Amino acid sequence: MFRKRYPSISTIFSRSIGTSCLEAFNFATVSAFFDALTNLFLKNSYPPDAVFNVDETGFALGTTQSSKVLIDKTVSKGLKKIAERQEWITAIECISAAGTPLPPLVIFKAKDTNTKWIPVTTPPG
Repeated sequence: MFRKRYPSISTIFSRSIGTSCLEAFNFATVSAFFDALTNLFLKNSYPPDAVFNVDETGFALGTTQSSKVLIDKTVSKGLKKIAERQEWITAIECISAAGTPLPPLVIFKAKDTNTKWIPVTTPPG
């Protein structure tokens, strides 16, 4: 009944994001980054194999699961702030503009590494 009275509201599943990440992501910061990047590309002629796209995602350990929330339909993502004290596992993927991928990287916080988690073919680092 509530949603019928307010058709501009939608139900989605939220995603957790660290407070510092959420607060740092704003128009001014993103605009300044892309202005600086554009200036570098205008000054230099970078070959496609020297330009990389890097994507990073994190998995918080010990946090709450996604929850169903009501948001304005014009908002594309439902993000839930979480404290920065959680332990994270980070996954990084990278590919060049020429289409050359780099092997993915997974970062764990650990005092002692469980070698059973690491494939035998992993180069030493």
